[in-house]
Amino acid sequence: MESRSDRNSPQSAQDPRGHTLSGYLGVREAASYLSVSERFVRTRLSEIPYFKLGKKVLIRRDELDDWMEGFRVHSVKDERDGLDQIADDLAREILN
Repeated sequence: MESRSDRNSPQSAQDPRGHTLSGYLGVREAASYLSVSERFVRTRLSEIPYFKLGKKVLIRRDELDDWMEGFRVHSVKDERDGLDQIADDLAREILN
């Protein structure tokens, strides 16, 4: 019997014969991986790199992660730390 956690954890996509395509996710698996709807993933396929094999859409997990990085929101502290680092670097250049 499949547990709830098994149903909610993304599995690697499978080819029509049931062989695992390691590192690749179908639309359903990508949606589960991101905790979004399949519709959300399908409407963003113009932004997400993917392969199309017949009717099957396959998305590399690492490319999906890279795409998600574009949505990262940095805290104000992160920005301040970054600006402090830039100021320190400039000060070192000027003094050297």
